[in-house]
Amino acid sequence: ALAAIEGITFRDPTSGATVRTPDRARITDLDALPSPYLTGEFDHIPVDQWLFCISIETNRGCPYSCSYCDWGSSTLSRVRKFSLDRVQEEIEWAALRGAVSINLPDANFGIMSRDVDTATRIADVRRRTGFPQLLSFYPAKNTTKHLIRIMDVLVEGGVGTTASISLQTTDEATLEAIDRANISTDHYVALASSYRRRGFPIQGDLLIGLPGQTYASYRADLQFNLDHEIQARTWQLKVLPNAPMNDPAYRERHQIRSDSEHRVRSTATFSERDRDRMLRL
Repeated sequence: ALAAIEGITFRDPTSGATVRTPDRARITDLDALPSPYLTGEFDHIPVDQWLFCISIETNRGCPYSCSYCDWGSSTLSRVRKFSLDRVQEEIEWAALRGAVSINLPDANFGIMSRDVDTATRIADVRRRTGFPQLLSFYPAKNTTKHLIRIMDVLVEGGVGTTASISLQTTDEATLEAIDRANISTDHYVALASSYRRRGFPIQGDLLIGLPGQTYASYRADLQFNLDHEIQARTWQLKVLPNAPMNDPAYRERHQIRSDSEHRVRSTATFSERDRDRMLRL
């Protein structure tokens, strides 16, 4: 029965072989997907059990192709949107349960003008209900015009947030190796400056383990954050199964070696000792 369903992978119960069916076309109308919040799927859970964070998608897709990212396997995929009315209903649902925090897992929140409308609706719900008190999101790359307005709207509405700039690296060789050269570092400088002028807290994400990275380039990335008054956070890079970085040819080209938890331990440009030095720094 499973063999007739497009877009899945399963193990044949008789032979034990792995079977992958033909790809399924991407869903274009996201509102056709039922919301687990609005269809009663979670209504049996007591209201007081929703203690912290609820994730609400406003769109899916990403126009970038970073090799370490699962979305990178859908290179330059079109961003498709859930309707604003549905998003608002899910926000209201969360607020009625006293959810302290909402997370927007969109790849680039603030990439579209309508994201300002989403932030405005969240702020309005906060004024009426007292929730959510916090909002986390992943800012758009290569654009700042909507992000500044989004932060202003949230702060004016009493919604706490910390802007996270997903810089990853400023090193040109590394950016080229991870297919991220089309994202401008100047964008992050401008965004950090705008946030500082308004007194907004700002933090920056870096990765240890990128192909092309060296101890010197990682040190320079830390210095970049310090120079621009960005609180730096560092994450250890993992090779995701569906990311372009896991392609055998890509791994061989960059001599990527990972451990049992899929963390990158060394590449052609840094050794395990170099990686340890980065972590200590």
